[in-house]
Amino acid sequence: MSWWQPRALGRSGISVSRLGLGSSYGLSGRDVERAVERGVNYLYWGSRRRDDFGDGIARAARRDRDKLCIVVQSYSRSAADTRSCSIFRPRPIAEAVRRRTALAQRTDLTAYRLVHGAADGTPGLAVDRFEHVVVIHADSADDLAIWRDELEEELDEFSSAYVKFHPPGASRLSDAVRREAR
Repeated sequence: MSWWQPRALGRSGISVSRLGLGSSYGLSGRDVERAVERGVNYLYWGSRRRDDFGDGIARAARRDRDKLCIVVQSYSRSAADTRSCSIFRPRPIAEAVRRRTALAQRTDLTAYRLVHGAADGTPGLAVDRFEHVVVIHADSADDLAIWRDELEEELDEFSSAYVKFHPPGASRLSDAVRREAR
């Protein structure tokens, strides 16, 4: 059996490569991408997290999100809080759109929040619907890049999209400026 040939992860039904990568040993982000390109899909981001390793995961996830099993070490006691294999759960934007199908069918309602950020599994990203237009709110260009393919796929029915970037803390800064101006 090849080290690259996938196998079941315990009784989970999740298919992972026999060889995985851990973040503690100083692999570069490019090394993570190379491994994913060659079939490694089990990535362990443990307690000694390296930024470059995380950047490599993010770049690999943009291309192969549904194939990756990303394990993030957590000290949470709730199993629900620690599941992170993207192949284990449905695509979060698709799931959010599906959950709001009843809203989309109402003729008296043309504006509502379609995707609720972290509550829908998309931290740093929210989507508002205004009839045939969507407004995509992202904390950064990187957050938008992570979800871009799924956004394009799930929101293709809309005539146009407008993207707004809201850096974290920006509203607190503008509130402070307003108070100072008084």
